[in-house]
Amino acid sequence: MLARLDPNATPTITDGSGRHYRLAAAPGCASSFRIERGGPQAAANGQLVRVTLRLASSIADDAEFAAVVAHELAHNILRHRERLAGGRAVGLVRATEIEADRLSVWLMADAGYDPRAAIRFWERHPKPLIRDASHPPRRERIAAIEAEIEAMGAARATDPRARPSLIAALPPLE
Repeated sequence: MLARLDPNATPTITDGSGRHYRLAAAPGCASSFRIERGGPQAAANGQLVRVTLRLASSIADDAEFAAVVAHELAHNILRHRERLAGGRAVGLVRATEIEADRLSVWLMADAGYDPRAAIRFWERHPKPLIRDASHPPRRERIAAIEAEIEAMGAARATDPRARPSLIAALPPLE
């Protein structure tokens, strides 16, 4: 129904009690999401976030699943595929993985999930999901996530609408 509306119009909806609400436009998510039978356990290509059924079935709860999806979505938001198009040097790949871990904290919190679920996810997976030496070890990822949770808490204590510095200069994906 919303897709048929004029994108420049401000739609109004009415709830069951007859109250009217005006909906303000906001940038949306330009990524699609899919659970697949095969392929990499979790991946993002700039437009699509994919998680395998095998990985999804191994996840303990919705919050841990949100951690995986938020991490992959962060790759899309941060345009990591574009950054890696020129070459996949180990240092650059590791940096993009840590950036995605850091942004995922904010995405999870904004979606109503406890970002510490990302830590639980990594602690529950003793074997690396990616056997590639280009990905950081679990202990580095957990340390980055813990540091970002603290940084987010401090930033939001001062300004509840604080946004991550990682996306400050990025235009929205649409």
